[in-house]
Amino acid sequence: MLEPEVRLDIQLFTLGGQSILKMIEQQNYNTLTHRPSLSKGAKLSLMFQALMGKLFTLGGLRR
Repeated sequence: MLEPEVRLDIQLFTLGGQSILKMIEQQNYNTLTHRPSLSKGAKLSLMFQALMGKLFTLGGLRR
């Protein structure tokens, strides 16, 4: 179980990593010609998604 102080950070790290992996898959795993990166809008979307998950999951506490 994670401490409440780090849950949002871990969620953002996970969502960001999954997004990058999805981008790598979409470019047929070719990371030598194009490095995948998240735009500011994509990062903002991930932050919103993580915050909504925190607000609507057991009052902000995942068990």
